[in-house]
Amino acid sequence: MLEGVYPDGATDGVPESLMQKHYVLPWLKLIHREIDRIKEKDSDINPYGATSEVEFLSVASEYFFNQPERFRKKHPELYDLISRMYRQEP
Repeated sequence: MLEGVYPDGATDGVPESLMQKHYVLPWLKLIHREIDRIKEKDSDINPYGATSEVEFLSVASEYFFNQPERFRKKHPELYDLISRMYRQEP
C-alpha cells in the first residue's frame, strides 16, 4: 500500500512521499482550519479546495506556485509547510 492511499484507491490529502513525518500532523491541522475558513468564505484560497483534503493540496499548491508572494503574505504557515514539502522557494 502506498502511503496516503488506501486499498480502495481513496487518498487522505497527505503527500507522504513529499512530506517528512513530523510535518504530517501540523499539515492536517492547518488544512482543516483553512478548509473551515474557505467554507466560511473567510479565505482567498479557491473554494474547490474545501471539497476534500486532496483538492485542498491541489489548489493550495497551484496558489503557491502561481502567486508565491501573495500566498506567503496571506498564508505564512501554509507557505512554510508547502515550501518544506516541495523543498523549494518558488
